[in-house]
Amino acid sequence: MIKEPLIPLFQLMISLSSAIDLISPMVSAHHKQVAYISLKIATEMRLSVRMCQNIVLAAMLHDV
Repeated sequence: MIKEPLIPLFQLMISLSSAIDLISPMVSAHHKQVAYISLKIATEMRLSVRMCQNIVLAAMLHDV
């Protein structure tokens, strides 16, 4: 039986964010900056690790 490769969701989102940066240099690193700021806010709010992960993923995709 052939196993499908497992791609971690976070790595997939980082790759997608980087690809978007290549398409539009005007917003280069914008998604990563928003994700970082969102993580800092979520951390200050003392949200759970799972919630912080979801917020970071959402922030990285907010313009898609």
